[in-house]
Amino acid sequence: MQTKYIIIIAILALSVAAGVDIFNFKENGGHNGSSIIESSQENAQKIAQSWIEQSAHTYVFDGMNLVLVESVNGACEGCFTFHFSFESSHGGYGNREGLFVTQVITPHIIEIEIKDRKVIRAVTDGKYNEMTGALAQ
Repeated sequence: MQTKYIIIIAILALSVAAGVDIFNFKENGGHNGSSIIESSQENAQKIAQSWIEQSAHTYVFDGMNLVLVESVNGACEGCFTFHFSFESSHGGYGNREGLFVTQVITPHIIEIEIKDRKVIRAVTDGKYNEMTGALAQ
């Protein structure tokens, strides 16, 4: 009879230990903890790329060939900076609909800053603020 209790207690202890291990695994994003930073950077890169494709007026208007050039850890936890290159089929910045534009393949570099999974800065060629639509002074 006492052997049954010992077996039951051992099974319960193993079940609790397995549950804690599963909880920790899920809390760490399915990782063992060593690659959480890489995962965060990958997620931030996806956020940046998606934002460019959907919201950066210069790219949305006529951009193509978006390529990650460089990624840098930011100054704070959850901060990342990415540099992407792309080409536009016309000169200029932003939404140029209705404007006279030159039809020439134009290379661009866009710098995107991410903080806590949000785009906080987006500047093309160091000249054009993609978030406000303003040229830098």
